[in-house]
Amino acid sequence: MSNAVPDTSAPPIITARGILKTMGARTLLTEVEVIVREGEHVGLVGRNGAGKSTLARILSGIEQPDGGNIARRRGASVLYLDQDPQFPPGATPRAVVIGGLAQWSEAKARHDA
Repeated sequence: MSNAVPDTSAPPIITARGILKTMGARTLLTEVEVIVREGEHVGLVGRNGAGKSTLARILSGIEQPDGGNIARRRGASVLYLDQDPQFPPGATPRAVVIGGLAQWSEAKARHDA
């Protein structure tokens, strides 16, 4: 286990400021601030219904916030794996994972060559 202090000089991959999200009359997220920097590993922890999945969908661009702004580093991608993923008919979980690694596999092949 590492007790390393995050490198605040590392460039941010994503910066979210003032994020607001409501569902009907219920406010899920208010004034959320998130900065994820290169090299960081991040987890969202909270009680059920606190808005963790909603925040993850907002950060990945699947869902839009009702307020605030998000800046992603050019070329960066933030991916979201749904808790109940919907696979294409006939696709195995293995095939879906391998398909998601296509870009990485190509880069590794170029590196190995």
